[in-house]
Amino acid sequence: MTAWLDRKYILLVSNRLESFKQKSENLYNCKCPICGDSKTSKAKKRLYFYLKSNDFRVFCHNCGFNSSVKYFLKRMDLGLYQQYRLEELKNRNETVSPHFISFKHDNSDYMEQLRELKKISQLSYNHPAKLYIESRKIPNLYHSVLRWTPEFMKWTNGLIPEKFTARNLGLDEGRIVIPFFSKENKFFAYTGRSLNDSYRYILIVLDKSLPLLFGLNNLNLTRKILVVEGPIDSMFLDNCIAMSGSNIGDLTKVAERDRFVIIFDNEPHKAEAKSKIFSAIENGFKVCIFPSWVEYKDINTMILAGWNPGYIQELIEDNSYSGLTAKIKLQERYCNG
Repeated sequence: MTAWLDRKYILLVSNRLESFKQKSENLYNCKCPICGDSKTSKAKKRLYFYLKSNDFRVFCHNCGFNSSVKYFLKRMDLGLYQQYRLEELKNRNETVSPHFISFKHDNSDYMEQLRELKKISQLSYNHPAKLYIESRKIPNLYHSVLRWTPEFMKWTNGLIPEKFTARNLGLDEGRIVIPFFSKENKFFAYTGRSLNDSYRYILIVLDKSLPLLFGLNNLNLTRKILVVEGPIDSMFLDNCIAMSGSNIGDLTKVAERDRFVIIFDNEPHKAEAKSKIFSAIENGFKVCIFPSWVEYKDINTMILAGWNPGYIQELIEDNSYSGLTAKIKLQERYCNG
């Protein structure tokens, strides 16, 4: 039932509608912005918003335009349309979780040493790492995937002897371990996330023969694949992987180009950001270019601002482009270069 939401947005968009008038509690009338009603008579007002069952419909008796309020907003005001969808999703309390999560992993020495670390879900409620993960609103599903090591460099040296020197070890600290698994569930890389601001991420690669992408073991290759820059952002979206600094060419080792939508961080004032998106377009990928009213840098900051994952997913879908259209949208949105 969305009658209350429809009514709210009919009134919000009413200042854009010529000769708008409420005729009764559930009936509104104005000149049709689609066809203009009449070129000869300014008195003609043949577009109506009327209640049908539990929703409002929009109908023009001149041109036959017939739609929901939500679609009408999409035609009239994209900003209001996005707000409508956000409220709609919040009202439904919808969330998006990964299509599936695989917990079957290989039995290599690397994996055995990973199993020695405590999962975030096993830490005490007031442990700094647990508090950090909860502060980022990372889905509970990943609390049993992410792990904690009190001595990151020392633990890494147990997997790759002498990876860190004695001098490095003097700067050792505890870090959250974000493990990477291949399509075959092989543990082949990991990132250590510091709880401090300095050297926030340290990436360790155990097998360089595999594409350096996070989330491969949870990927459904028959569906559209979203690609973000960092592992944490990928945890909020359905069928999503993270590049983690790898070359976009690695994506073609996983699936065909037309299967992907790449979502770079939203940084329209950085020439480097524009260059990365342009390169992806030139290489035949579809990219997401967020509209100007989106002020948040990445997926996690959107989540922290209260945005629903389902809404973000739809926002990405509605703002994904390729080829010439992508280049035009990029030029419109990014002011550098």
